[in-house]
Amino acid sequence: MLQNLKKILNIFVFLSIGVCFFVLFHDFFRFSARAPYFAIDDALANISVTLSNLGQYGFLASPIQAGGEARYIRTHGFFNYGPWPFYAGAALDWLFGSSYVVQRALHPIGLLVLCVFAAVSFRRVSVAAGGTFALLVLNAYWLTHWPMVRPDIFVAIFGGAAIASFVRALDGDRNLAWYLGGFFVAAAVTTHQIAWALVPWSLVMWIGRCLFRDAFNREALFRLMSLALGGLSGLLVYLVAIEFRIADLFGLWRGLGSFVQEQDPGGFGSVLRSHLVMAWAGFPRWQSLSFAVLFGASIVLCITAVVVRVPARDRVLAILLPPVSVALFYSLSLGLYSNTHSGYALLSQIAMFWAIASGIAAAILLSSNWRFSSA
Repeated sequence: MLQNLKKILNIFVFLSIGVCFFVLFHDFFRFSARAPYFAIDDALANISVTLSNLGQYGFLASPIQAGGEARYIRTHGFFNYGPWPFYAGAALDWLFGSSYVVQRALHPIGLLVLCVFAAVSFRRVSVAAGGTFALLVLNAYWLTHWPMVRPDIFVAIFGGAAIASFVRALDGDRNLAWYLGGFFVAAAVTTHQIAWALVPWSLVMWIGRCLFRDAFNREALFRLMSLALGGLSGLLVYLVAIEFRIADLFGLWRGLGSFVQEQDPGGFGSVLRSHLVMAWAGFPRWQSLSFAVLFGASIVLCITAVVVRVPARDRVLAILLPPVSVALFYSLSLGLYSNTHSGYALLSQIAMFWAIASGIAAAILLSSNWRFSSA
C-alpha cells in the first residue's frame, strides 16, 4: 500500500513539474520576441545562424576582436566563448529557422535539461529533492532570469552535469564518472572562463575521494587519470573549434585581463558583493533569507558527515560535497572578476539550489537509516 502511494506521489511530482515547464515555454514563446528587450549580447545569435547556413564557425556580424593585444579576425573561429552554445543554436536554427526567439529558447531548454540531470541524480534517494530543485529553478526563472543569447546557460548546464557526475563518482567510484566529471568541467570553463574555479574544485573532489576511502593508491591514480583525460577531451573540443590558434587565444586573455584590471570596483569584498547582489537581489527578501538558511543547513550536514560517523556516511558525503563545495568555490571566485553580468549568476543559483536539494536528500537518507538501525 505505501509503495503504491509512493509511486503515485512520484508521478504527481513529475507531472506537476512538466505542467510548470509547459507554462514556462508557453509564456516564453508568446513574449520573448519583445520582452525582455534585445541586448547587444543577442547579436551572438549571428554565430549560430552563420554556422547553420554557411557551415562557418565565426562572428561575421562583428568580424574583428578589438582591444589591446586581443586583436584578431574572428570570421573563422570565435575565442571569447566555447563552441557548445553556438552549435546547439545552429541545430535549432536548422530545425526552426532564423530568429532571436529560437536562439533565446536555449535558456529555458537548458533549465529543463538541468532539472532532468537533478532528477536522475536524486532518483535513488528522493524524488522530493529533484522536485525541490526544479521548483527553485522555475521560481528563479520567473523572478530573475533574462533569457538572452549568451553562453551562460551552458556554463550552468555543464556545471550541473559536473555536479551529477562527481556525485556518481564519489558514490560508485567508476572511471567513467570521473572522466565525465573532468569533461564537463572543461566544457564549462572553455564555454566561459568565468567558471575557472571548477578546475581546482574538481581536484578537491578527487582529494575528497582519497580521504574518504583512506586510499592514495593505484586505484586513486586511475581515477585521477580518468579525471584528467576527461578534462583534456573537453579542452580538445574547444581547441579544434578555434583551429588551435593558441597565440591568438593568449592575446585575447591578455586583453581581457587588462580590461578587468582597468575597472576599479574597490577590492575583493566589493566585487563579491556586486556579484551576490546581481544573483540574489531579484528575489523577495524572505526567499533570499530562506535560501541562505537552507544552504547553511546543507553545509552543516556536510561538515557533520565529515566529522561524525553518521549512518550511510559515504553516501551522504557523495550527495552533499559536490554541490556545496562548488557553490562556495564558484561564488567566492567571482570576487576576483570585477566585471559583472546577470549571466554569471546562473551557476551560482544552480549550485546553491542543488546544494539545498541535496540537503533534503541527505536528511531523508539519514532519517531512513536511523529508523532502520533503531528498528
